[in-house]
Amino acid sequence: MDRFAALIIALALCFMPAAYAETTAVTNNEAALYNLPASILIDEFAAPKPGSDFDTLGDSGIVLDGIWYPIMRRFDDLKAALGEPRAITLTECDAHPDYYDKEFVYDFGSVFTHPIDGIDVWCELHISGSDLKTSRGIGIGSTLEDVNAAYGNECYVEAEYIYVYSRSGAEKDYASPSITFEIVKGAVASLTIHYPVFEQ
Repeated sequence: MDRFAALIIALALCFMPAAYAETTAVTNNEAALYNLPASILIDEFAAPKPGSDFDTLGDSGIVLDGIWYPIMRRFDDLKAALGEPRAITLTECDAHPDYYDKEFVYDFGSVFTHPIDGIDVWCELHISGSDLKTSRGIGIGSTLEDVNAAYGNECYVEAEYIYVYSRSGAEKDYASPSITFEIVKGAVASLTIHYPVFEQ
């Protein structure tokens, strides 16, 4: 093998990890930068046990057609499953003036993204009408009894009808990952899965 060919192979090997990193949603370095738990990067998934406390890994995502889509990943994968939105709203990102926070508006609700290294990463999902289910099988129309059986009673209630389950369990701790259920006439009218991009 001549020196030129050896040099080409060596360069290819050097850049291979970088190319691989571009195919992942959030790299380990990004996880450290944004205070993401290491578990959020794990692909393996098992739904939390019914009635157990809120679990950041197991509850931060959505199930669509039997496939688990975890939060804080590239929106492209979830978007491919959801289809094209009917509208996109852009908001200039304070931390990165060249990038935008985005709201992708669908008939069922909205998906909110935040740019990380130029990648749209989804960090919140609001559902008000859909067959989408949480990892514990709760969706629009599920009863309050279904919610309590799935998530337990370790929650706080806002405005008498908003049930909030979060990692911290502290009321109004919006810097904590959470899942929120709006209960109307005893059933889920909407739900929101939220992961703070910048935890405090």
